[in-house]
Amino acid sequence: FPVTICLFGGWHIGFAQNSSSDSNRLNYTIDASLAPNRIAVINQIMDEAIAMLDRPYRAGGKTPAGFDCSGFVSYCYLQGNDQKLPVSSREYINKGTPVDIADALPGDVIMFSGRRASQTLVGHVGIISEVSDDIYFIHSATSSGIRFDRMSSPYYQKRFIGIRRF
Repeated sequence: FPVTICLFGGWHIGFAQNSSSDSNRLNYTIDASLAPNRIAVINQIMDEAIAMLDRPYRAGGKTPAGFDCSGFVSYCYLQGNDQKLPVSSREYINKGTPVDIADALPGDVIMFSGRRASQTLVGHVGIISEVSDDIYFIHSATSSGIRFDRMSSPYYQKRFIGIRRF
């Protein structure tokens, strides 16, 4: 049977039976067999991602001194879940499990084409941080380093390729 889990304070997930008027709480329904492990994984990965906010962008960067997009995602998964992910954004399309946009959860990896919207190759990745009226993600942007953006912004909406779960 489905279990409702909630994202508290924008980041932490725990079990809940009823929705609340707390505006910082977002509800998700997932398969109960995935819930306990998925909750712990999401919390650990998001803790790592949030700790890196405002760190600088660095081409080819894989450390807190500076990250490129795939370096940031792979660092968060390695530190938060001891899981090795690809170090190149192009490799993400062939890894993990494809997830329909309607089934996206925090902790999933979101993929975009690069700077040219017409490209069909993955050129940018981030970690989904919130699913509500929009999909929000944290990533390493070339212009400003580690930051949040939303999928519905015109720049990212045109470049969306897919979502993967690891």
